[in-house]
Amino acid sequence: MISESVLKEGIRGIYDSFSRYHEFRLTPWVYATRESVKDIFSVPGFFERSPLSTILHEPKGIHSQTSYVTSIRLQQLIRQINEPGYTSCIPTLAINKIQWSEKNKPEPKLMIDGAIFLKSDAFRSYIPLKELSGLRWVQPGMIRVSIPVPDRKEPSVQIVVDNPKASLKYMNRGGRPQYDVKMKATGYAVSRTNNSLLNFRQLTSETEKAIEVEIRNLFRTGIDKKTDILNLEYNLFRYHYGEWKAMSPAEDGLLTDDAIHDIHINLNITHTSSEKNKSVQGGIGRH
Repeated sequence: MISESVLKEGIRGIYDSFSRYHEFRLTPWVYATRESVKDIFSVPGFFERSPLSTILHEPKGIHSQTSYVTSIRLQQLIRQINEPGYTSCIPTLAINKIQWSEKNKPEPKLMIDGAIFLKSDAFRSYIPLKELSGLRWVQPGMIRVSIPVPDRKEPSVQIVVDNPKASLKYMNRGGRPQYDVKMKATGYAVSRTNNSLLNFRQLTSETEKAIEVEIRNLFRTGIDKKTDILNLEYNLFRYHYGEWKAMSPAEDGLLTDDAIHDIHINLNITHTSSEKNKSVQGGIGRH
């Protein structure tokens, strides 16, 4: 657990102190917090279980059910901060004092409330969770993601998407670097609030549009925060080194409104809860 104030000072000093002791392993999960580190470590586990069962020590269970920000181990973070052009994402923890209770008394529990981004070892920004909804479509390691369709204000159906995989395709248009974002995944409906999206093709199309909106909003947030959330510069460094070298520092040229040229979503909705879609099986009817 690392406080935001420490990260603003740079993480290399922390790594240097770790590397001096051979007894210390580089496998712990890394989290940041804007709250008191002491208070974070004081939060109990569920049902009187050990604090070792909380998200601080065991994030995989919650992540497999609801993926939002991928947890990161210390060895991964150290590798990332030594990669030219890489922007690291560290989930931040806060104490939820409202949602849970025991014997009619509030029971504090840990929750992810956002993420802190580092470029090399330099602090770039803190972004709250509500502005990071697009991250779950493009960050590696996502397992299960849900999205209300057509939007959060007036949802018609809740779609769950399994294992979304995103990739970047680079193009140079008129001397300007641009990227296409491609995402592929399988999904299914889990609940409905009305019957406005019964046609299978329309449901698929509206879900793809909703995902695209979240990705574009995420990129605009990155521009506002001067943070390369999609790691466009690292992609340029790794696969187009000559152009990266010529642009260096390249980040400013990539955090522009036209840097994302197009977003292609390929979503396969396999079923709506317990009923298989006839259109998936070759039909074109409604369900």
